Amino acid sequence: MLFDGEIGVAVRCPECGKLELRRLSRFAIGKNGRVEFGCRCSGLLLAVSARGCGRYLVEIPCVVCVGVHEIEVTGREIWRPNVAALHCPETGLILAHFGRREQIEEAVCPAAEAPGGEATFFQNPEIMYQVLSRIYSMADGGLITCGCGCRWVEVTIFPDRVQLVCRDCGATRIVRAVVPEDVSRLRRMRHLRLSAVERHARNARPRRKRP
Repeated sequence: MLFDGEIGVAVRCPECGKLELRRLSRFAIGKNGRVEFGCRCSGLLLAVSARGCGRYLVEIPCVVCVGVHEIEVTGREIWRPNVAALHCPETGLILAHFGRREQIEEAVCPAAEAPGGEATFFQNPEIMYQVLSRIYSMADGGLITCGCGCRWVEVTIFPDRVQLVCRDCGATRIVRAVVPEDVSRLRRMRHLRLSAVERHARNARPRRKRP
Protein backbone atom coordinates (compact mmCIF):
# COMPACT_ATOMS: atom_id res chain seq x y z
CA MET A 1 0.00 0.00 0.00
CA LEU A 2 1.34 3.43 -0.97
CA PHE A 3 1.41 6.20 1.62
CA ASP A 4 1.30 9.75 0.26
CA GLY A 5 2.82 11.55 3.25
CA GLU A 6 -0.46 13.10 4.42
CA ILE A 7 -2.19 12.06 7.62
CA GLY A 8 -5.09 13.19 9.76
CA VAL A 9 -4.71 14.73 13.21
CA ALA A 10 -7.47 14.62 15.80
CA VAL A 11 -7.02 16.90 18.80
CA ARG A 12 -9.33 18.43 21.39
CA CYS A 13 -9.20 22.20 21.74
CA PRO A 14 -8.15 23.26 25.25
CA GLU A 15 -10.21 26.45 24.95
CA CYS A 16 -13.66 25.29 23.82
CA GLY A 17 -13.34 21.51 24.37
CA LYS A 18 -14.35 20.62 20.82
CA LEU A 19 -12.71 17.70 19.01
CA GLU A 20 -11.12 18.92 15.77
CA LEU A 21 -9.79 16.93 12.80
CA ARG A 22 -7.05 18.39 10.57
CA ARG A 23 -4.80 17.26 7.71
CA LEU A 24 -1.02 17.25 8.17
CA SER A 25 1.40 16.93 5.26
CA ARG A 26 5.08 16.17 5.71
CA PHE A 27 5.79 18.20 2.58
CA ALA A 28 4.23 21.31 4.18
CA ILE A 29 6.67 21.02 7.10
CA GLY A 30 9.75 20.33 5.03
CA LYS A 31 13.15 19.77 6.63
CA ASN A 32 13.16 22.77 8.95
CA GLY A 33 9.61 24.06 8.75
CA ARG A 34 6.77 24.45 11.20
CA VAL A 35 3.01 23.99 10.89
CA GLU A 36 0.42 25.31 13.33
CA PHE A 37 -3.25 24.35 13.62
CA GLY A 38 -5.83 26.61 15.20
CA CYS A 39 -9.36 25.92 16.34
CA ARG A 40 -12.40 27.73 14.97
CA CYS A 41 -12.63 29.45 18.37
CA SER A 42 -9.12 30.90 17.69
CA GLY A 43 -7.41 28.65 20.26
CA LEU A 44 -4.17 26.83 19.41
CA LEU A 45 -4.64 23.11 18.76
CA LEU A 46 -1.03 22.06 18.18
CA ALA A 47 2.17 22.86 16.28
CA VAL A 48 4.58 20.48 14.56
CA SER A 49 8.20 21.47 13.83
CA ALA A 50 10.92 19.56 11.98
CA ARG A 51 14.02 18.96 14.13
CA GLY A 52 16.15 17.27 11.51
CA CYS A 53 17.32 13.65 11.21
CA GLY A 54 13.74 12.46 10.87
CA ARG A 55 12.59 13.89 14.20
CA TYR A 56 9.75 16.30 14.98
CA LEU A 57 8.69 18.42 17.93
CA VAL A 58 4.98 18.48 18.71
CA GLU A 59 3.79 21.39 20.86
CA ILE A 60 0.30 20.77 22.22
CA PRO A 61 -1.64 22.70 24.89
CA CYS A 62 -3.01 20.61 27.75
CA VAL A 63 -6.08 21.85 29.56
CA VAL A 64 -5.43 19.52 32.49
CA CYS A 65 -1.87 20.71 33.14
CA VAL A 66 -2.62 24.30 32.06
CA GLY A 67 0.45 24.51 29.86
CA VAL A 68 2.02 23.43 26.58
CA HIS A 69 3.67 20.03 26.36
CA GLU A 70 6.65 19.65 24.03
CA ILE A 71 6.85 16.06 22.82
CA GLU A 72 9.60 14.87 20.48
CA VAL A 73 8.65 12.06 18.09
CA THR A 74 10.23 10.28 15.17
CA GLY A 75 8.90 10.33 11.64
CA ARG A 76 8.09 6.63 11.91
CA GLU A 77 5.78 7.35 14.84
CA ILE A 78 3.52 9.76 12.96
CA TRP A 79 4.06 9.24 9.20
CA ARG A 80 2.41 5.86 9.02
CA PRO A 81 -1.01 4.50 8.03
CA ASN A 82 -1.76 3.17 11.52
CA VAL A 83 -3.14 5.38 14.28
CA ALA A 84 -0.68 6.73 16.85
CA ALA A 85 -1.60 8.60 20.03
CA LEU A 86 0.21 11.31 21.97
CA HIS A 87 -0.32 11.30 25.72
CA CYS A 88 -0.01 13.90 28.46
CA PRO A 89 3.26 13.00 30.25
CA GLU A 90 1.72 13.92 33.62
CA THR A 91 -1.67 12.18 33.51
CA GLY A 92 -1.40 9.76 30.59
CA LEU A 93 -4.52 11.17 28.94
CA ILE A 94 -4.67 11.13 25.17
CA LEU A 95 -3.98 14.58 23.71
CA ALA A 96 -4.00 13.81 19.98
CA HIS A 97 -4.31 11.03 17.42
CA PHE A 98 -2.23 10.78 14.22
CA GLY A 99 -2.97 8.48 11.28
CA ARG A 100 -5.23 7.86 8.32
CA ARG A 101 -8.42 9.90 8.52
CA GLU A 102 -10.87 7.01 8.41
CA GLN A 103 -8.99 5.11 11.11
CA ILE A 104 -8.79 8.20 13.32
CA GLU A 105 -12.54 8.66 13.13
CA GLU A 106 -12.93 5.14 14.49
CA ALA A 107 -10.27 5.66 17.16
CA VAL A 108 -11.71 8.85 18.62
CA CYS A 109 -15.32 7.66 18.93
CA PRO A 110 -16.22 6.69 22.55
CA ALA A 111 -16.82 3.01 21.73
CA ALA A 112 -13.29 2.63 20.43
CA GLU A 113 -11.47 4.32 23.31
CA ALA A 114 -8.69 2.10 24.60
CA PRO A 115 -8.34 1.40 28.35
CA GLY A 116 -6.54 4.29 30.00
CA GLY A 117 -7.77 6.81 27.44
CA GLU A 118 -10.10 9.76 27.93
CA ALA A 119 -13.27 7.66 28.05
CA THR A 120 -12.01 5.67 31.05
CA PHE A 121 -11.01 8.79 33.03
CA PHE A 122 -13.53 11.53 32.26
CA GLN A 123 -17.21 10.62 32.14
CA ASN A 124 -17.64 13.27 29.45
CA PRO A 125 -14.29 14.60 28.09
CA GLU A 126 -15.82 17.45 26.07
CA ILE A 127 -17.82 18.76 29.03
CA MET A 128 -14.84 18.42 31.37
CA TYR A 129 -12.60 20.37 29.01
CA GLN A 130 -15.15 23.18 28.74
CA VAL A 131 -15.55 23.32 32.52
CA LEU A 132 -11.79 23.43 33.07
CA SER A 133 -11.37 26.12 30.42
CA ARG A 134 -14.00 28.27 32.14
CA ILE A 135 -12.50 27.71 35.59
CA TYR A 136 -9.00 28.71 34.45
CA SER A 137 -10.42 31.76 32.67
CA MET A 138 -12.22 32.83 35.85
CA ALA A 139 -9.07 32.25 37.90
CA ASP A 140 -7.02 34.45 35.54
CA GLY A 141 -9.62 37.19 35.95
CA GLY A 142 -9.58 36.99 39.76
CA LEU A 143 -13.14 35.67 39.83
CA ILE A 144 -12.45 32.71 42.14
CA THR A 145 -12.27 33.83 45.74
CA CYS A 146 -12.43 32.52 49.30
CA GLY A 147 -14.08 34.03 52.35
CA CYS A 148 -10.74 34.11 54.16
CA GLY A 149 -9.31 36.46 51.54
CA CYS A 150 -6.82 34.00 50.09
CA ARG A 151 -6.68 33.71 46.30
CA TRP A 152 -4.47 30.62 46.14
CA VAL A 153 -6.69 27.74 45.05
CA GLU A 154 -5.66 24.14 44.39
CA VAL A 155 -7.48 22.31 41.59
CA THR A 156 -8.11 18.57 41.79
CA ILE A 157 -9.68 16.85 38.79
CA PHE A 158 -11.95 13.82 39.11
CA PRO A 159 -13.76 11.89 36.34
CA ASP A 160 -17.04 13.74 36.97
CA ARG A 161 -16.11 16.93 38.83
CA VAL A 162 -13.50 19.53 39.70
CA GLN A 163 -12.67 20.31 43.31
CA LEU A 164 -11.33 23.73 44.31
CA VAL A 165 -9.60 23.99 47.68
CA CYS A 166 -8.27 27.11 49.40
CA ARG A 167 -4.62 26.59 50.32
CA ASP A 168 -4.98 28.77 53.41
CA CYS A 169 -8.18 27.73 55.23
CA GLY A 170 -9.18 24.55 53.36
CA ALA A 171 -12.54 25.85 52.16
CA THR A 172 -13.81 23.93 49.13
CA ARG A 173 -16.07 24.21 46.11
CA ILE A 174 -17.21 21.32 43.91
CA VAL A 175 -17.96 21.96 40.23
CA ARG A 176 -19.75 19.18 38.36
CA ALA A 177 -18.60 18.33 34.81
CA VAL A 178 -20.81 15.64 33.26
CA VAL A 179 -23.73 17.16 31.35
CA PRO A 180 -24.13 20.33 29.20
CA GLU A 181 -26.12 21.97 31.99
CA ASP A 182 -22.97 21.91 34.15
CA VAL A 183 -21.21 24.11 31.58
CA SER A 184 -24.19 26.42 31.17
CA ARG A 185 -24.52 26.86 34.93
CA LEU A 186 -20.83 27.70 35.30
CA ARG A 187 -20.87 30.22 32.44
CA ARG A 188 -23.79 32.05 34.06
CA MET A 189 -21.79 32.55 37.25
CA ARG A 190 -19.98 35.87 37.53
CA HIS A 191 -17.66 34.52 40.20
CA LEU A 192 -16.95 31.41 42.29
CA ARG A 193 -16.69 31.68 46.07
CA LEU A 194 -15.26 28.83 48.12
CA SER A 195 -17.39 27.81 51.07
CA ALA A 196 -16.05 27.14 54.55
CA VAL A 197 -19.34 25.33 55.26
CA GLU A 198 -18.33 22.54 52.89
CA ARG A 199 -14.97 22.32 54.61
CA HIS A 200 -16.51 21.96 58.08
CA ALA A 201 -19.10 19.48 56.82
CA ARG A 202 -16.39 17.37 55.25
CA ASN A 203 -14.23 17.32 58.38
CA ALA A 204 -17.02 17.07 60.95
CA ARG A 205 -17.43 13.87 62.93
CA PRO A 206 -20.83 12.15 62.91
CA ARG A 207 -22.86 12.91 65.98
CA ARG A 208 -23.77 10.10 68.32
CA LYS A 209 -27.42 9.49 69.03
CA ARG A 210 -28.48 9.74 72.65
CA PRO A 211 -29.81 6.50 74.11
